[in-house]
Amino acid sequence: MRYLCFALFLFCSIFCIDAQHVLKFNSEGKFKIVQFTDVHNIYGDSRSQVALQRLKEILVVEKPDLVIITGDLIYGKPVQSYSFFHIPLPEYSYAIENQKSVMIGTRMEPVCSSELNSGMFASMKEMSDMRGVFVGHDHDNDYAVYWNNILLAYGRYSGGNTVYNHLSNGARVIELNEDGRTFTTWITLAEVKVINKVVCPDDFVKEKNKNM
Repeated sequence: MRYLCFALFLFCSIFCIDAQHVLKFNSEGKFKIVQFTDVHNIYGDSRSQVALQRLKEILVVEKPDLVIITGDLIYGKPVQSYSFFHIPLPEYSYAIENQKSVMIGTRMEPVCSSELNSGMFASMKEMSDMRGVFVGHDHDNDYAVYWNNILLAYGRYSGGNTVYNHLSNGARVIELNEDGRTFTTWITLAEVKVINKVVCPDDFVKEKNKNM
């Protein structure tokens, strides 16, 4: 099985989801979750082989619908991380207020974040492997802004007219590259209309350089 790993800092976990698998209960009404924790894998170290063997063995035997790895995963060769949650961080405001920041997309309302800065963004910076943060909540925003080497992006409002919204509904798509250096993201609307397609960080760096 191939698994894609996303660091979901809201839960301080890393979720691994089969790229071809839809999360749903099986025909018996069951949904199986496997939790791994404190793997402490050291890249290229033979002492880590027993951990990798055990993970592979359990995945093959248990065939889980969802794998959750709760922290302390890899040392020596960090993986690229992407964080997904609902409420935007205060840094979304800081980034958009900075005239040097490059914003791509639509901004029709202020950032509705917590008044208390929890320090989550600072922790992400310390980890040094966070590439992008993706949120929702503010229905009339869908922009992406590059801030301190991390992309802060909104998704596109996906609902109907049951609550306030002034944007046609759609979704944000994120396409990762195996080499880990860049990733591409865009908004897909009705009839597969694609807008605001950007490569991060390249397009943001280019735009910033043009404005200097």
